[in-house]
This record gives sequence, structure tokens and C-alpha cells, in this order.
Amino acid sequence: MRPGLRTGRIVLAALIAAHLLILTVRLLRAGVEASSADRVVGQIDFVKNQVNFVDAIGMNAPADVAIDVANGHVLVADSQNNRVMGWKSATAFAAGGAADLVIGQPDFNSSGCNQNASAPDPTTLCRPIGVGFDAAHRVYVGDAQNNRVVVFNDPFALLSGNDQTSDFAAIVVFGQAGSFVTNTANENGLSADSLDSPQGVAIDASGNLFVADVNNNRALVFFSPIPMTAVKGPPGNFGDATADVAIGQPDLVSGACNQGGSATPLTLCMNSFFGVGIAVDVGDNLYVADTRNNRALEYNGPFGYEQSNNVVPDLVFEGNSLVQPTGVAADSNQNFYVSSEANNQVYEYTQPVPLMRADLLNLQIGPGAQNPNAASLQFPMGLAIDAVNNLYVVRPGQQPGAGVQRVRIAGQQGGQRRGRTDRSGA
Repeated sequence: MRPGLRTGRIVLAALIAAHLLILTVRLLRAGVEASSADRVVGQIDFVKNQVNFVDAIGMNAPADVAIDVANGHVLVADSQNNRVMGWKSATAFAAGGAADLVIGQPDFNSSGCNQNASAPDPTTLCRPIGVGFDAAHRVYVGDAQNNRVVVFNDPFALLSGNDQTSDFAAIVVFGQAGSFVTNTANENGLSADSLDSPQGVAIDASGNLFVADVNNNRALVFFSPIPMTAVKGPPGNFGDATADVAIGQPDLVSGACNQGGSATPLTLCMNSFFGVGIAVDVGDNLYVADTRNNRALEYNGPFGYEQSNNVVPDLVFEGNSLVQPTGVAADSNQNFYVSSEANNQVYEYTQPVPLMRADLLNLQIGPGAQNPNAASLQFPMGLAIDAVNNLYVVRPGQQPGAGVQRVRIAGQQGGQRRGRTDRSGA
């Protein structure tokens, strides 16, 4: 676990520099040819990693990336600048263009936690780590240091209609008993209504919300919470901010790493990590990065009101030196991707759910060099897939006294592919 990125309450121990690196080559079979970036955003070349200018291009420790596949909008959680930046198109993003909007700050030149106020409000963020879109283009943010998930109406619609580029106000909050001005971890005690360092967020086709509640070592499922008709409701209902299912814990009031014992199929352990991801695929199956247990877990769906809501993993991805996994994503062909921070790699598994196999490791992208360059991949984190199955990777790197975050894009050819069997226990 590297210093400066481990977090207790997401208080980073060191200032982390950032830039974006974009990869636009085909993903090839592991061992055949290395992928290499051809464009960098936020620095003047591939080897610089200085702290950013606070503007519409520079970033400081981006932690996650999300793509609205219906219209190509891109969001990046720029965590140390306490904001989420948005681009109207993946094309403009890949070309190194300036962001079109910013969430969490009054303008592109501000970066304070909660805009330097003593408490949050609906327009502020503090160490956002996870981002996601739903089918109505609403934006969900894992506002980790505020111990809440906040939801915004489609900011790109406001950009188009009103030319609004900042000062977006959240419409819904999870984890703070309906209050936008508190940020206590496990407000009113550990429960179905509390959060402690929520990070990765994902939304399925039915509008169910999934949250990596990191310091409570659980993944929470909220049944179709929007439109919200009540802040608090009985677990098992919908239209409220109360969690309905806890994965990794025996109930909704427990939060110990591995339930206080050793890892089992029913436990999770992710507390004190930065960048823990969660994802759903086109079949509404769930993927969770079980970071401290050095594995990723898949749970067959569907989830939601009056569904089976499976809490026992159907597939376990481990071995092959998969260490400290954080980012998870699945493409439209249900190929699964997971980032291994300590191994400087992103792993791709061929259609694990359709084939019901977790051993078809097809690609290992990386490893990275000690210093940032066009071909390196160091400490990869958040992952996302666009409409044509390009892979976006939030890529942090670390050298003595500094770090670097990048986002890479890798072009992939769609369709089914034959994977190779992995090396168990490696």
C-alpha cells in the first residue's frame, strides 16, 4: 500500500500531481505487442508530472472516469481539486480539449474542499472519488470526504440550455439523513442510512444504485431511489435514500473488514483504500473490487425491488498477481476489466459471465516503468468503457516526493475472442 494514497478518512498524506494520458491503439494479445500512448493531456510531454494549473485542463489526482455511452459525455473525478470535470464528447476529451463544465466549484480556477467553507452544501465537493451516469443522464458522485453520495440533474442539459458551466446544485443526497450541510461518517451510527468514505458508484438499467462504502467494507444496493419520495424508508422499498442490501456484511449495521475474521466468499475488505470501484454490466451483473483481499468479485443479477438480490459471488477473480485491485469495468460484450495497482497492470477476462468462467485471462496491459512515459502504466485505478469499447484508465504513478495521475484510452476491437486460461495462484 503506497504512502500518500492510503486514506483513513481520505486525507491524502502528500500532494499528488496529475495529468491525462490518452492511448488510441488496439488492445492486442498479451505478450504480442505493447500498447503505447500517442497523446497527453495536462502536461507538455509524456515525462512531466508537475502539479497542475487549476484551470479547465489541469488535474490533481483524478480518481475515476465515467462515460455516458448514449451521448459520449465524459466525467473525471479530479479529487485533489475537489471537483468533477465534464467534457461534452469523448472526441474532444481525447484531443486534449478543455473541460466544458465543472461540478463542485464556482469556476474552473477554484479547488478548495467544500469551496473552503466549514461545511458542505449542495454545490460543493470534498475529495470526490467515484462518478457515474444513469439512463436519464443524471450524475452521481461518491463525495468521499463528505461521506455522502450526491446526485445532479444532467449538467450537460444545463450547459446546452442555459450555458451553465459551474455551480451545479445536487438534488439528492445519500448518507447524511437528507442533509446537504453535514458530512459525518456514519451519521447517526452505522446503518442502512449511513456511509463512511463512499467511493465507486454504479447505476444499472433499472436505476438501482450501487455504492462501494469503503470504510464500512461493504457494497450497498439502493433500489431505484430516484424519483425519491422519502429520505428514509424500510429496507426493501424503493424511492428513498435507505440502502436495501449490504454485500460483504451479514446485515445493514455491520462494517468490519471480513466481518472480523478471515476472507470468505461472503466478506469484503476495502477500508482505508483510495479509488475502490464498483460496476454493472449490460446484463445488470455486479462487479466489486475487494481490494485488501486481492480479488474482484462478480454477483449475477438482476438486483432491485422484488428481485433475488444475490449476495454470494458467482465468480472470483484472483491469482495472476492480482494485487490491490481498484478499478472495475465491463464492456458491451461482457468482457471484464480490473486494475491491479501494485502490479501496474489492467487485466481483461473474456466474457466471464456468459461463459461462467473466471479463468480466461485474455490481456494484461502494462506493466509500467518507474517514470511516466508513453508506454508506462503505473498504479492504474478507475476504469470506464465508451460506446465503441475503448478502455479509459485512471493512471496514478509515484516517484519519490511526487505522484502522477493519468487517464488512458485504449481502442479495442469488439466481438467475441478466445481467452487463454490464467495461471492460478501466480
